[in-house]
Parts: sequence; C-alpha cells; structure tokens
Amino acid sequence: MKELCRVQGGYKAVADKAGVDDQSIYQIISGVKLPSGNPKGVGPKIQTALSRYFPGWEALGRLQVASNVTPGPEIRGSVPLLSSVQAGAFKEILDSNYSGGDGVVMIPTTVPVNQYTFALRVQGDSMEPKFTEGMLLIVEPELDAQHGDYVIVKNGSNETTFKQLVKDGSDWFLKPLNPRYPIKPLGADTIVGVVRGVSEMFR
Repeated sequence: MKELCRVQGGYKAVADKAGVDDQSIYQIISGVKLPSGNPKGVGPKIQTALSRYFPGWEALGRLQVASNVTPGPEIRGSVPLLSSVQAGAFKEILDSNYSGGDGVVMIPTTVPVNQYTFALRVQGDSMEPKFTEGMLLIVEPELDAQHGDYVIVKNGSNETTFKQLVKDGSDWFLKPLNPRYPIKPLGADTIVGVVRGVSEMFR
C-alpha cells in the first residue's frame, strides 16, 4: 500500500480516486486500527473500492485482507503413537526401529522431539475435564518429572496410567483430575515420561 500511495502521489490521492475517506487509507498504511475495529483487516467497503480502482492493491499493503484462517504453530517433528502396553517398554519398542515403520501412526507435534519422544492416547475419564478420552498426549521420557507435572506411570506389570504427579512433604502421589477417582501413592511405580503437550486428530 505504501508503494501504491507513492506511485499515485500520496494517500490522499489514492483515497480520492477510490472515493473513500483518506484517513482510512492512512490507517491502513500506518497499521492503526480501522474504524471497524479490525486491527488486521480492511473494511469491506474500502476493500471493494480499492479493488475496483487498484486491482491487486492488497499485495502492496502493509495490512492484508482479513481472513478467518491464521498460520498454525510450527510443527517440530512427528512421533510414533504407542499403545498403553508399548508405552511401558518404550525404549525396547523404539530401539527396534518402530519409529516410522510400516503401519506405524506418526503424530505431528509442536513440542521438541527427542530420541524417545512418543504419543499416547488417553483412555478412560480419570483426567477429565482437562484431558478427555481419545486425546493424544506427547510424552517425553527424557524429562525429569516435577511436582504438578502430568506423567505416564507404569506398575510392576508394565501397565501404564496417566495422572498428575503431586508431592506432599517427602511423599509422591498420583492425582486424577476427575474427583470421582482417588489419589494414590506413587509407591514403587515407575514414571515413564512427562506429558509435554497434546495433539488432536479428527480422522
């Protein structure tokens, strides 16, 4: 838009030719909120007027035509989706070239990906309402668990569970977010990894 105004002899000249308020053109150039209150778009009347007299004007503008689609977060990599049983032995599974193999579901993620990072699907309702059944968790085994973290834990039978890790004095407990379930001591159970983020897949 600045280049357009320069070629046409200023923002007032552009406004006069398009038949719009010169203050609106100035606001487009400067990045000030438009009268419509939209900080990143151009009002439809102004857009129509500019497009009529200056086709392709938006390519020269500092501000683009408003859109309801914005760029998503950066994808940092993809991780294999493990079952709750596989998660209990994630090192053996992933060291056997499981990652990226035939039939393996890879989950894109925005969190940093390390050697053993994997995805795990939430089962049950013990962590509702924050985590619902079917949600995909991104688990990092190489991160030290701290009070308040959401963790994947396995028992002596290599069965895994998903809970919040809390500390009371010198004792550690596994806390479900759903009040219908009891808090249990960590005891001899082993923390598999810390949940770094969540992902969603609709198909």
